[in-house]
Amino acid sequence: MEKNQKTALITSLITIAVYFSGLLVFITPLPFIYHQLKYKNSHFFKLVWPSLLFIVFVYFSSLESLNALYKSTPSLVWLIPVPFVGLTEFLPKALVASFGIAYYGLFLATAFLVSEALKTTQKMCLKISFWSILGMFLLIGLIAAAFILPNAGVVLTTFREYMTVGFEQFISAQEQAGLSLEKATQLRVYIPQYIENLFFLLPFMLFSIITFLFMINLLLAKRFFSPFFKNLLSINFTLFQIPFEVVWVTLGLVVVALLNQYSFNSSFILYTSLNLLFSLSIPYFFQGLAVLIHFLNRKKVSGIFRLFIYLFLIVMMQTTFIVITALGFFENWLDIRKLDAPKKPLKDKTQQ
Repeated sequence: MEKNQKTALITSLITIAVYFSGLLVFITPLPFIYHQLKYKNSHFFKLVWPSLLFIVFVYFSSLESLNALYKSTPSLVWLIPVPFVGLTEFLPKALVASFGIAYYGLFLATAFLVSEALKTTQKMCLKISFWSILGMFLLIGLIAAAFILPNAGVVLTTFREYMTVGFEQFISAQEQAGLSLEKATQLRVYIPQYIENLFFLLPFMLFSIITFLFMINLLLAKRFFSPFFKNLLSINFTLFQIPFEVVWVTLGLVVVALLNQYSFNSSFILYTSLNLLFSLSIPYFFQGLAVLIHFLNRKKVSGIFRLFIYLFLIVMMQTTFIVITALGFFENWLDIRKLDAPKKPLKDKTQQ
């Protein structure tokens, strides 16, 4: 076996281990990204097919036995978590297997597109990233719509049942942690409303998952692989900037949503405007994050203090997401990073 083949096999094994790790599942693409950056002429499908074949085998041969094993030994759900196994109680085995394989396929697509983006210049990297995220969202959205629309009743019923079980398990866990019976009862009363809201925002949730999956792997690959691939040093994501015209699109959607609230009362307009507005908050979040990191770099904040700031952002995510998104939105006016400031012309030494 050649060295490249051994490396590809080891990479596949690491990727499978990360995929079944649970908490680290979102960085599943990283091993493949590293391999593609190191072996730029490597054929991507030849690299990933062993792991894809293994995933197909697991989902089509082991779903029922894994679900039974999880029921008998609940702790195994955390030790060997296989995505979507719990759906076998609500959906046919073949459909659940298809979900699992498609989910792994999303990681493979992310690995390929991120590695291709990082092989280019900063401008092309951002351009490829934008079209990759949008393309994956539209493709998955079209496939999902083709499946959901003809089976809307069954899908909605299954979604409600699955989410109801999830909410009940969450509330039961909170009760064991000390939640009062009165508050637990109030939460159970609102379960149907929570589920309806989640179903209503499925497009936004899909876009969020795809965007965060892509950007997390893009940023981590840039951060940790730069010492090995010097071309990555020329890519600076703190210069990421959303075109100012998007501000007017955002404000227009706010106006449409308000007009609909007080005049039209159209479910379609409400559904479309809110999903678009929430989806636009994601790129503004990353622009706000770029502003924050730019500020930390300028003030030379590093080490334990920088780590503390990042941990605070994660722990207080609900609040910090809103603050950072607002920072990203107003950056188009404030220009905190001075990206739009005219550059001073260099003086000619012969004139000095």
